[in-house]
Amino acid sequence: MRPHLPLNSLRAFEAASRHMNFVDAAAELGVTPAAVSQHIRKLEDLVGAQLFDRTTRSLALTEKAKSVYPAVSEGFGRLDTAMRELLADRQQNVVTISTTASFASCWLLPRLDRFQGRNRNVTVHVDARNEHVDFVRDNVDVSIRQGTGKYAGLSAELLVEDRALVVCNPRFFDSSGTPQSPDQLVGHQLLHVDWKIQSQAAPTWQKWFEYHGLEGSSADCGTHFSMEEHAVKAAVAGMGLALATLAFVSDDISSGSLIRALPEGFDMSTDFNHYLVYPKSSLQKTAVRKFIFWL
Repeated sequence: MRPHLPLNSLRAFEAASRHMNFVDAAAELGVTPAAVSQHIRKLEDLVGAQLFDRTTRSLALTEKAKSVYPAVSEGFGRLDTAMRELLADRQQNVVTISTTASFASCWLLPRLDRFQGRNRNVTVHVDARNEHVDFVRDNVDVSIRQGTGKYAGLSAELLVEDRALVVCNPRFFDSSGTPQSPDQLVGHQLLHVDWKIQSQAAPTWQKWFEYHGLEGSSADCGTHFSMEEHAVKAAVAGMGLALATLAFVSDDISSGSLIRALPEGFDMSTDFNHYLVYPKSSLQKTAVRKFIFWL
């Protein structure tokens, strides 16, 4: 007779062991940290051994937990794979896309109706989050990521070759005259993005001024935003000058909501571009192949 498997407690153990943090594990599982702690205590009572060494500042696996974690992790991975196979036929016409909230709002969503118009039998799920997903655990088919295009074990296709440009409301320079060189932007209200990506790759105002030989310019003053989308919306509203990547402002420039503050020759190259990323196994789904072909 097989022993009773406390799946909820085992799932809490697996997530907490992977994150080494009850708060992050709880966020992944959609429960409270207290619930994660309770599940793990139940598991510890069941097996008669402590699984975590807890302090006020850290969490560590005991030797007992280290010995069983690989099997537990592999077990849930195989369960996830089995469930995906069971749902394979039903999921053939479903595609789940992971991308950031800003890219979804500014680039993907304005175009997505074209795909749906041509593929009315396909169900689309957009999973907008800033952190990278696990394709198997999070049940994601394709991801649009900003990076270098190097993702181990995954296929990556260049989607948007980004460059940073200065944009503003069409009437922003009505009183001062249209600038013709980067030094003429000094002193204007700047809109900043507090980038979460690697600092050396983020297109910041400081880098833009340095790129154009204006190292001494004050680049920190102005309004700061946690998302590029919000900086772009502030520029549309006339609040200041935004340094934005092309993917986020191309539609606004086409519609006339924004203009380039300077000619194209003053754009700044970036280290990161937007890539379509997916495991080869995703190509087994009809909906995914349709989406990738369309994109």
